[in-house]
Amino acid sequence: MTIIQPHLSTDFYPNSNIYLEHIARNNRYNLAEFRPFYIDSQLIGYISKEFFNVLQSQSPYFLETPQSIVLSTELHNFELKSSFFDTLLHSLLNQKLIDPFRDEFYGVAPSLEKKPLFKIRRGASSYFGFRNYGVHLNGYVMKNDHMFMWIGKRSSTKQMAPNKLDHIVGGGLPIGLSVFENLVKESKEEANIPADYLERAKAVNGISYCRQTGPKLRRDTIFVYDLELPANFVPNNEDGEVENFMLIPIEEVIAYLQEDDLFKFNCNLVLIDFLIRHGFLTPDDSNYLKIIAELRQTQF
Repeated sequence: MTIIQPHLSTDFYPNSNIYLEHIARNNRYNLAEFRPFYIDSQLIGYISKEFFNVLQSQSPYFLETPQSIVLSTELHNFELKSSFFDTLLHSLLNQKLIDPFRDEFYGVAPSLEKKPLFKIRRGASSYFGFRNYGVHLNGYVMKNDHMFMWIGKRSSTKQMAPNKLDHIVGGGLPIGLSVFENLVKESKEEANIPADYLERAKAVNGISYCRQTGPKLRRDTIFVYDLELPANFVPNNEDGEVENFMLIPIEEVIAYLQEDDLFKFNCNLVLIDFLIRHGFLTPDDSNYLKIIAELRQTQF
């Protein structure tokens, strides 16, 4: 554990333009490069024209219409769809046509409230533009009326964003778990936070973004929780995904946000939201209303 004491000068004043840049960077995509993907007559995702060419060479089940891509109705139930996508993804991976994926499954559905149509490997979902869900926890401590926040540094072996700063807890929502059940699971694995502490965690927001990387379209919604932790609590990572934790004064978190690329990309959005809700970004700050509007934008 590292405790960093405040060292900011009294005249430090954050540049709010960087907050808009963080938001814009997480919502950069060109939908003209993608086509809607329908499954069981429901709009489920978006597939790039580039990746569709790959899929056509691999399977007859991706059908083309003038305006969209449709999955064949021959795959008519959960088991058939799940088995088909898993076999397809392993074949694509073996041919080095996609990036490695995680040994964990996401549910694919029109919305979180709907029953999943099938399951797909985590990390492969964005090739099809499926909506994914996750959870982030802002873990903070109050000392003498001063706020500190627990920040993790991601392991150098992480496939995504190695060595970047991260929340004390964060992770995707696997099939079969509720959002809160996933918070408990991730909190145990990533920081060893006792389950009874999490009873005080407050669900405070949902943040969506859409980020294109090559042929992939990452459409994510993050469920955000705040948790004030005891001053004597020290997180301990159990799954090897975090190199170390730091207890950082909120001024340092704000200073780190002024940099382009210190945090894992989506953490920036959750932290900006935290600053607004806790009064560290106020109506007297420039771009206040624009930041709120951009952060709350509704994804297609």
